[in-house]
Amino acid sequence: MKSMPVPAEHETTSLPLVGQQTLVIENHAQGNLLRILDPHGQATLSVEVTEEGPVLRFEHGLQVRTEGHLEFEAQGVAIRGRDEVRIESRADTHIHISGNLNLKANDDVELQGEQVQIN
Repeated sequence: MKSMPVPAEHETTSLPLVGQQTLVIENHAQGNLLRILDPHGQATLSVEVTEEGPVLRFEHGLQVRTEGHLEFEAQGVAIRGRDEVRIESRADTHIHISGNLNLKANDDVELQGEQVQIN
């Protein structure tokens, strides 16, 4: 079995990318950090590799687009917006829950529709 080299206390490697961007790889005793820097040296994407797994950071926002289906699956999913959370659909929206639904608001709850059906 081939052994992996143990990184020095702190080792940094830089690789040029297209568009005057740079990939910086930093090896630390506690983990690794991969960063993509824009032409001004600002990080646009960081991947922190820890023993618990990778952590992705998008410094200036993230947009995901696909012409096909997009699906997330995990043991649990949490979505948090510091200022706002918005879910929009140009067609029907379905929410299927096998357990309880708990809805809590610290202010008004508004439900609008042509017809509101309960049960």
